[in-house]
Amino acid sequence: MASAPGTAHDHVLLPIFAGTSDDYKNDNPYPAWQAFDDDVRTTWVATENESLHIALQKGAMPGALELVPGFAVDQRRWDKNRHPTRVRVRYHYAEEGESPWEEHEVTVPVTLEKDPWVRIELKPPTAPVKSVELRVVASTERPPDGDDDICISELRIRGDLRASPTNRGPHRFASHDAADEGYLEAPFSKADLEKCTFEHEYTGGFEVPTWEVTCEPVPEGVRIRGEIVTPCTVRGDGPVPPMCGGGEPPTPVDRVVKIAHVNACFAIIDGFPYTREGC
Repeated sequence: MASAPGTAHDHVLLPIFAGTSDDYKNDNPYPAWQAFDDDVRTTWVATENESLHIALQKGAMPGALELVPGFAVDQRRWDKNRHPTRVRVRYHYAEEGESPWEEHEVTVPVTLEKDPWVRIELKPPTAPVKSVELRVVASTERPPDGDDDICISELRIRGDLRASPTNRGPHRFASHDAADEGYLEAPFSKADLEKCTFEHEYTGGFEVPTWEVTCEPVPEGVRIRGEIVTPCTVRGDGPVPPMCGGGEPPTPVDRVVKIAHVNACFAIIDGFPYTREGC
């Protein structure tokens, strides 16, 4: 059942701290995390029957899914792209198991003159939920002279929390890069931007380098200054990430790490998704 947002006042917005899709490792210019950045001018381009896994904070009890079913940057692009018209949703429980799929129609607004958000009431979960899985199973046809992209500009989940939020480390992050290509593409696997310490797990055969740097807050994020004292030692094939450094004398470091705080638990650092510690 779909209705306008705000009809169930007992539900609060649940913190979302990760969104990964089956095509995440591809060079998608419209990645999944753009559905969680609180900006309707960006969009996630979905594929029919592709899964989007929405990870929730501990103790989450979802009650409704809200989405903007199209590219909402302006009316022209709203009309030019495809819209999801039917979705399937299921829960992955924190302890074990998953719920049956439930299917919902999506009523797509014709224009952007009114609020483009569509609300879908979900069946009550039987236990706290670890993640919500979403699939687009039907969509509009490609418009004449339009694009073949199924767009969802924003997603959010309302519900209740059975557990109190943990104390989050506001400056500590861990990467979501799967590193299935033999090395971690993200600049680091873990970062503490307050203590200015970094880790990098080079799964393709690289030893972790030693950094001696300082961090300075800047409007775009954090400026890192110092040097890579001990470079990575390559033990396998594959490109050497630039954060490795190499050779003598030590490799100097002077760069800005750009940070976009997408929400309370999820951030984009240098273009890669990271989870804030404690979420």
